[in-house]
Amino acid sequence: MNVRDMIFLNIKKLVRKKSNLINILLLTITGTCVFLGFSINASLNQYWENCTDNIVEYRTLSVFPTYDHNMPNSDRIDKLKQYKHVEAVESPDARIISVEIHGMKKKKEQMIDIIGTVDTPVNIIKGEDMSKYNKENVLICPQRFYPYVQEEIDEYSKNRIIDLSDKVGSTITISPLGSKDKIDFKIVGIYDTTLTNSRGDSCYAKFSTVKRLNQKYQKEVFEETESFILPNIVVIDNVRNVDDFVKSITNDGMVTTGAIKEITVDTGDKIMQVIKVLSISVLIISVIISILIEIKDYEYNKKNYGILKTIGYKNKEIIKINDVKYIIMILISFVFTFIIGIFILLWFHKIYLSEQVMLQGIEIQLSFIGLFISLFINMLIMLFLSIIIKSKLEKQDTLNLLKEL
Repeated sequence: MNVRDMIFLNIKKLVRKKSNLINILLLTITGTCVFLGFSINASLNQYWENCTDNIVEYRTLSVFPTYDHNMPNSDRIDKLKQYKHVEAVESPDARIISVEIHGMKKKKEQMIDIIGTVDTPVNIIKGEDMSKYNKENVLICPQRFYPYVQEEIDEYSKNRIIDLSDKVGSTITISPLGSKDKIDFKIVGIYDTTLTNSRGDSCYAKFSTVKRLNQKYQKEVFEETESFILPNIVVIDNVRNVDDFVKSITNDGMVTTGAIKEITVDTGDKIMQVIKVLSISVLIISVIISILIEIKDYEYNKKNYGILKTIGYKNKEIIKINDVKYIIMILISFVFTFIIGIFILLWFHKIYLSEQVMLQGIEIQLSFIGLFISLFINMLIMLFLSIIIKSKLEKQDTLNLLKEL
C-alpha cells in the first residue's frame, strides 16, 4: 500500500470513527493551552519592557545615607553624582507635590501629582520635552488625563478622563494643596499612559520647579533633624543599569528602597499560573484518554490486523499505516490550535486586558515557539501511542489475531 492510499484510507477512518475525532479534540486543547501560555507570557514580557523604557520612575531611586547621615545634603548630592550611570541627583523636596487643578470640565475638587524629574522623563507622543525651559512653569501630562477626586482616589472611572490631545501649548491652572494661590503651567508635551503602566493622574515638571513649590508651600515637611533623614532622589541613565548602581552604593554604606515605580506583575503571574495548571491538567487527561481510546481501537481492529498479516503485511508496515493516521491527526490539531489560539488571544485582549486600567497598552504577541512546542508535545503523545500499539502487535501472532474473526 503506497503513502497516498494510506492517507485516503486514514482520512476515511478519521471521519467515520468518533474516537479519532476525540483524539484530535484533545490534541487541539493541549496544544492551544501551551500556545496561549507562551503567547501571553511573551505579550506581558514585551509590555513590561516597553513600560520600563518609556517612563523615568523605573530608573528613579530614593537613596538613604547610613554611615554619613550627618553629611550636609549638598555634599550627599555631590557624592552621589560621582557614581557611574547617574543622570541626575536632587534633594527630596524636588520629588513630588500634590496640587488641585482648576478649569477642567468637572466642578468637583480634582487633584493630580506633579512629579519633579529630568527634562525627558517619558516617551513624548506630541509636543516637546522641557530642556529649553529654565524658569518657566511647564508640564508634560498624559494624553488621557485623569484628575482624581480626593475621597474617591481608588475608584477609577473612565468618565473622568480628559483628552489633552489638542492641549499642547495651552495653560493649566493649579493650586498646591492647602493654598489658595493659583499658578499657571504650560503643557509642553503629552505622553501615552497605556505605554507606561500608569493611570494618568501625574504630570511631570522640572526638578527645580517642584523644589521651588515645596520650599514655598510645605517647607517644614522637608526639614531634616539628627534622627530624621530624608532620601535623595537619584535618576539612573538606563533602567538596565539600576542594579549596578544599587550594588555600588550598598558597598559604600548607602541603601535604597528600590525604584520609585516597579513593575507589578501580579496580574500576569496569576494569568500564567492558571494557564500552567490548565495546560498540565489537560496534558495528563489527554494522555490518559488517548491511551484508553487507542487500546480500545486496537482491540476493535485486531481482526483487520490479522487479515493484513495473512496477506503479507509485516508489523512495521501495519504500524506505518497507524503512524500516518497519527500524523494526519497532529496536522489537523496543529491547524486548529493556531486558529483557535489566535481567536482566544484576541477575545482575551478585547474582553479583559483592554478593560484593565494599568494593562491597556499590552499588544498580543504570537509565540511561534509556543506553537511549535505544542506541536512537539502532541507528536510525543502520538509517538507514545504508536509504541503501545507496536508493543501489542509484537506480543500477538497472526493466529491469535485471526481468532477475532
